[in-house]
Order: sequence, then C-alpha cells, then structure tokens
Amino acid sequence: MYDKQVRRRRAILALLVAVSLILLTAYFGESPGSPLHSVQRGIVEVLSPIQTGASKALKPVRDVAGWFSDTFSAKSQRDKLKKEVATLRQQLDSAQQQLIQNQQLARQVGLDNKIGISSYQPVAAHVIGRDPTLWYQTIEVDKGSADGVHRGEPVRGDGALVCKG
Repeated sequence: MYDKQVRRRRAILALLVAVSLILLTAYFGESPGSPLHSVQRGIVEVLSPIQTGASKALKPVRDVAGWFSDTFSAKSQRDKLKKEVATLRQQLDSAQQQLIQNQQLARQVGLDNKIGISSYQPVAAHVIGRDPTLWYQTIEVDKGSADGVHRGEPVRGDGALVCKG
C-alpha cells in the first residue's frame, strides 16, 4: 500500500515537471500576443490584489520574525565582542606590566637611552692580513681604537655581518 502511494506521488511529480517544461518552452517560443501570454496576464490580474492583501496582512508577522532574528544575532555578536574585549584587556595588562618592568630594570641597570644608534658612524677599513687556516679564520684590518673601533663591535662586509671584532 505504502509503495503504491510513493509510486503514485513520484509519477504525479514527474508529470508536473514535464508539463512545466512544455509550458515554459511554449511560452518563451510564442509572441507577446499569444494565448499563453493572455492567460498569464489574466491570472496576474486576478491574483495581484490577493498577493497585495496577503503581503500587507503578513507584514507584522515578517517584522516580528525579523526582530527575533536580529535580536538573536545581536546577542551572539555581543557575546563574541565581550570575549574579544576580555582578551584585549588581558593583552593590555600584560603589555603594561612589561612596560613597568622594563622601566624598573632600565633604572636598576642605569641604561642611558640618550645615546642611540645614530651616535655611531661606520668606519671603513681594508683587510691587511688573513689567517690561512680553515678552522678559525681571522683577519686583520688597518683601523684600531684610535679610529673609534673597539673590540667586540660588529664587522660588516659586502652588506652582511661578518663577525664581532
């Protein structure tokens, strides 16, 4: 019994789809003054007032449904933003603690931030001696402490860091 109903429903669905395709093909293939276009205009004239009335009658229902949807959306967005604010507050607290700690350590060490990298100038030097071994290669340059070069300062060559002098 149940299989019979299912087969019957499927047959009706297939028939309706086939009729729809035939009517669409005929409708688009005809001129604007054809019978199918006249039938369409008649149906639109009859159903248009019903559609307008139903639209006006159901507008409050659509508005209430939209209000509930917007309210739920706003609540979820509010919860998401609350979590984001809490995370950002934690990051701000951490950054402020690190800043205070940095200031305290700078005072303890006695760092002077007035002397910056801009007070240092590069000193050009020529290599005047090289070590022939492969394990510990050393070079000797023609500049020294009288020229403002001190032990432990970085040495650049060809735009890259070569070593610490």
